[in-house]
Amino acid sequence: MSKDVGKISKPKIMQSAAGYYLGYEYWDLELEAWLPYGRESIYYKTREELELVLERDTMQRRQYP
Repeated sequence: MSKDVGKISKPKIMQSAAGYYLGYEYWDLELEAWLPYGRESIYYKTREELELVLERDTMQRRQYP
């Protein structure tokens, strides 16, 4: 059994088809892999843009309905 079971990552820059975002991953026991878990920010077009807003502490958080 992996020591990572049930673990959630620290916030990290992630990418999807929609763009780059600040999010989390969780360890999936069956797949034995880290998978996307949650998103904290809106999507940004480039990694550099997201890195810049994180550096300036001006990231726009995701709005929940």
